[in-house]
Amino acid sequence: MPRRAKHCSPQGRWRTNLQGLLLIEAALSAVVIAVGLVLITRALSTPLNVLQSVQEYAALQQVAQKLLVELERGLESGILPDRARTGLCEAPDAGYQWVLSAQPLDETETAVPVSAVTLSVSRAQERSRIVSVRSVWPTALVPAEWM
Repeated sequence: MPRRAKHCSPQGRWRTNLQGLLLIEAALSAVVIAVGLVLITRALSTPLNVLQSVQEYAALQQVAQKLLVELERGLESGILPDRARTGLCEAPDAGYQWVLSAQPLDETETAVPVSAVTLSVSRAQERSRIVSVRSVWPTALVPAEWM
């Protein structure tokens, strides 16, 4: 019986081409999924960063208000402030630092000379936001170091 020459059948070529296409398709799918996951991760991290910023701002605001209230209570009790211009907070607010400053306001608008006292608070050890609160005091009660 004579031997027939082996010919590649069209079906065999299709299988080889199809396997190569499936491999390329799988690689592209993996790239698309990876890019999608990166975008989703970034989208989720933005609200978390905003939430951390809001929490930090709220903590700084609370410490600043508390320190200013302490100063004003002292004034109401007749105790002149003896605070230095800068300092570190004590427990339970350890880890925060404060800076006091004052600026005289225009005397033509008030009968008594007054100054705007500004108390700024930030974290002591790391870079952070700075929160400032202001109050108006009679200039006679403001230590000269704050000016």
